[in-house]
Amino acid sequence: MEFEQTSLYREASNIVSGDAKPVHFLWRADIHAGGQTYAALKVKQIDFKRDFENNYAEIAVVKLVVLAGTYAYRLYPNQSSIDITMYRTPIGETSSSPNPDAQRQTERYTATLVDRGNPLLEGNAAASRSEEAMNTADTVDVEFQLTNKALEQIRMMSVGGIYRASTNEDVIKYVLTQASSSVKVDGVRAPKGVDMVKASNQTQRDHIVIPQGTKVVSLPNYLHNKCGGVYSTGMGYYLQGDYWYVYPCYDTKRFNEAPKTLTVINVPKNKFPNSPRTYRKDGRNTVILATGEVSFKDTSDARQLNEGNGVRFADANQFMGLGFATTKNNRVTMSRGDNVSEFVSAPRPNGMNNVQVSANPITANPFNEYSKMAQRQGSYVSLVWESSLPELVFPGMPVRLLYLEGDIIREIYGVVLQAFDAVQMVGAGLTADRHSSITALAIFVQREPAPR
Repeated sequence: MEFEQTSLYREASNIVSGDAKPVHFLWRADIHAGGQTYAALKVKQIDFKRDFENNYAEIAVVKLVVLAGTYAYRLYPNQSSIDITMYRTPIGETSSSPNPDAQRQTERYTATLVDRGNPLLEGNAAASRSEEAMNTADTVDVEFQLTNKALEQIRMMSVGGIYRASTNEDVIKYVLTQASSSVKVDGVRAPKGVDMVKASNQTQRDHIVIPQGTKVVSLPNYLHNKCGGVYSTGMGYYLQGDYWYVYPCYDTKRFNEAPKTLTVINVPKNKFPNSPRTYRKDGRNTVILATGEVSFKDTSDARQLNEGNGVRFADANQFMGLGFATTKNNRVTMSRGDNVSEFVSAPRPNGMNNVQVSANPITANPFNEYSKMAQRQGSYVSLVWESSLPELVFPGMPVRLLYLEGDIIREIYGVVLQAFDAVQMVGAGLTADRHSSITALAIFVQREPAPR
């Protein structure tokens, strides 16, 4: 069946022909260095790398066009104490006039110069004898890595102590909330709070001991790895916008119960080239069109063969209690079923299950072991969302991917694990004044069952 004859095409056509979307902006930047403020001539590009699986905050790099003399005499000498204020002003789909109904966003970052060399020391710049001469002669492209002001403070905080009669979920919420409430950015407290998916481990522990000096940004992983675990399908946490998000990375079954979800329609490449309308919001669900390259990588079979589709470990709680062995008639009897946990995540089709002894053969943390197994049960899909609005994608967001297989529309469920957002100028040269975004998503999806 041709794509144009399917309901997916009709849905995609409705999105493309729908109302204009707020995906067009004017970006500008002010650079604060040495007690002075210098306006960048252009914001040439901004790259946001959001890794929801392996990191806890975004990595942002901006490329600015500045006067050569300003860079050499003002910015480079003050590179250890530079701030940058970014301004994002919404504009119309066809007009560069600011949208009066939309709110301009402003945020001040700590900026780290991506060193491109000292032009005065190198002496390669033309007319380098004075700042004015260099400003008249040339402009330069300069890159800065941007750090969120709240995160800059939080990542230096540490925590420690004994939390009594609490669950790991309680401790994560408490510590992240307390750390966030102590942050002040421009006189305003930030972030606002914690958005956490209910933990799989709801066991209340008599004591949760956190060593003094544990970094706040390392605490969730510490509790998951060392204190009995949090989720049975991976541990993820991320600061985005005003909230900390805490979620299971590899839980592909949350779509129908999550408060915000993402539906992706895989559209054949070049069906809707350069369309400025590529999404719609439908209540709690956002529907987007994957109109660029799509790639699929399934390493689950190889990982199961090499690392196992099952795990075996001894229960440390039994070792410390009275149930490890029984004594009767001067004989000690131990039960493997009572003392050893054995778990197969998904049976192999040929019946040859690869059940291996855990790297932690004696442990009281089954949730960490289950998380490792969950990671081996999925595949990865990478896709491109053009004319995107990046803030619609949240850390650990459940996803439903729709695609055409022959004459049948298939759906597969997963979780967003990475988002790479590129903000670029539309057009070239200093006269270009519009910016649009493109987002590449990496989605962890459930492994499809073997054909019957």
